[in-house]
Amino acid sequence: MSARPGRRCAAALLLSLALACCADRRAAVGPPAEVDMAAADAELRAFLTDLRGAAARRPEDGERRGRLAMGYEANGFAAAALAAYAAAQALAPADPRWPYHRAMLLAHRGELEAALAALEQSIERHPQHAPAQLWRGAWRLTLGHLEEAEAAFEQAAALGAGAPAVVGRARVALRRGRPEHAAALLRPLGQTLRHSDVAGLLAAAARRLGRTEEARAALADVSLGPLAWTDAWAEEKRSFEASLAAQLAAARRTLAGGDAAGALAQLAPLRERHPRHQGLLAVLAEAHRRAGQREPARAVLRDAIAAHPDHTPFRLNMAELLIEEGDRAAAMPHLRRALAVNPRIPWAHAQRGLGLVAADDLAGALAAFASAARHDPASPEPRYYAGRVEAHRGRWPEAIAHFRAAVRAEPSFALGHIDLARALAETGRADAAEAALAAAQAIGTHPAETAAARTQIAAQRRR
Repeated sequence: MSARPGRRCAAALLLSLALACCADRRAAVGPPAEVDMAAADAELRAFLTDLRGAAARRPEDGERRGRLAMGYEANGFAAAALAAYAAAQALAPADPRWPYHRAMLLAHRGELEAALAALEQSIERHPQHAPAQLWRGAWRLTLGHLEEAEAAFEQAAALGAGAPAVVGRARVALRRGRPEHAAALLRPLGQTLRHSDVAGLLAAAARRLGRTEEARAALADVSLGPLAWTDAWAEEKRSFEASLAAQLAAARRTLAGGDAAGALAQLAPLRERHPRHQGLLAVLAEAHRRAGQREPARAVLRDAIAAHPDHTPFRLNMAELLIEEGDRAAAMPHLRRALAVNPRIPWAHAQRGLGLVAADDLAGALAAFASAARHDPASPEPRYYAGRVEAHRGRWPEAIAHFRAAVRAEPSFALGHIDLARALAETGRADAAEAALAAAQAIGTHPAETAAARTQIAAQRRR
């Protein structure tokens, strides 16, 4: 029996609309992104050429474009991967993987607001993916959005995320000034999971509660690194690692296991074939550092910066090496360049401020510390450094305000209490100074500095 004419017309109309929609999507995303593979080995060139060819033959296929994006990301072509993920999302808007992978890349670049926007698109499509909720909570927490972070970690827990969700909730509790709640969450984990972040958070909560023995016990028997979580979507990308990427991943695992010498042995032949590869240079520099080989690490970072002058992790790692060696002046250009690329790096602002102090530019230093505090309000160091500058200038009310802000951000920050006591004593507030010293003594992490401050304040009162 033949279909009715009206139905045939409707079907034809639907087909034409679908074809028009596909054509519109193809036109919107354009052809697959290309990359410069001049420095790639033959195996990698062939692998990526095949992926791009498959995407070009079916330009309307979101899956093929997404596979190309994963191939680019897994092999170090981040910018092309971002473009390909965006195209895959446009071609297959219902697939949650493409905005998810794009969010991971954006977060790796430090663009958390953009990463969260992409992550929200993924969650809208698949709200049951627990790792997405964990990342949502972690990034919201970094940005200081405590209520949203707590809600995300609670949702992750409801989806079965387990210990990582508990740790996330504990981090939020500490940021909210609720150490008792954080400790209650962490104690059951600490009995079975000897991970460094579980122990570190439990110790921080215990110190805030004045339980120094519990803090020491929490840190006494740590045997594992940070607590990670499994992510099937992230694991999918491993199959797209070509020869170099696979060997780099193996070297990273060796380094994570504490065998820096073994990682260097794995990386040496790769460096000869891929002298400019961004990921390789990053792992190689870190391996040299962990092996205590500072000059080779610095040489690798010099080559990395020459090849990738705007890659901020290279600039920050070089600055950190130079600062550790006491050459803060040499670190300043690297800090400035990193901040020019990404002005939302609190550590770089704080270290630049310390460099300006050394150069006697106190006004500039205070501005840098204010930027660091704005981008990381939970860190006590920028406010503490600002307090030290104001104390040096004899501006005691301003110094007191900064020191108070530092210990509010981190109540277990003993140095903040000690310098707060000194500043209060300078203004004649003896009882408040004694209370600040008592707080530092209860924390117990800097007994010599606490005793020295007590002696100094007592001598000042006698005078």
